[in-house]
Amino acid sequence: MQVPSNELASSLIGSLSITDIRYALEYYGYFLKDIPRRLGNSPALDAAVRALVTAYPYFHGRDFPPEALMYYGQSLRTLRESLSDPVEARSANTLCAVYIITICQVN
Repeated sequence: MQVPSNELASSLIGSLSITDIRYALEYYGYFLKDIPRRLGNSPALDAAVRALVTAYPYFHGRDFPPEALMYYGQSLRTLRESLSDPVEARSANTLCAVYIITICQVN
């Protein structure tokens, strides 16, 4: 299993540290603060978090860079693969990945 770089966890922690109510990811659920410690255990969760942290700075501008769209597509592909595995499909990490991808879709 591929262990994510500290950069991915750091990016998520940085995004979660924003407290301005207009931009705070905490709005989507306080449990998101527990996600960094789960990184590296699920390819679907890692891909969803990468898509989220790449797109997050652009949520309110609606002008997403191609890199954010690429990571979003990769997260959907990885999620589909995880849902095809009966064990992974029932894991908490996969559920978190679904929710994080939903956050990306809403914005």
